[in-house]
Amino acid sequence: MEAAYSTPNKIFSEAAEQAIKQWRYEPAKVDGKPVRARCSQTLRFVLSDRGGPLF
Repeated sequence: MEAAYSTPNKIFSEAAEQAIKQWRYEPAKVDGKPVRARCSQTLRFVLSDRGGPLF
C-alpha cells in the first residue's frame, strides 16, 4: 500500500496509510474464486483547532 498522490506532498501519507490498514476487505472474486485486484481510495483530511474529532 502506498499513497499515490497527496497535497501538500506527503504531509498526510502516513496518517492515510495507518487509517487504511485498519480497514477490512473481502477479496475480489470471479466465478466465486478470489482474484488479484487493485483499488484506490480518496481520503480527505480536515484540520480543526477545536481539539476533538470531527464527525
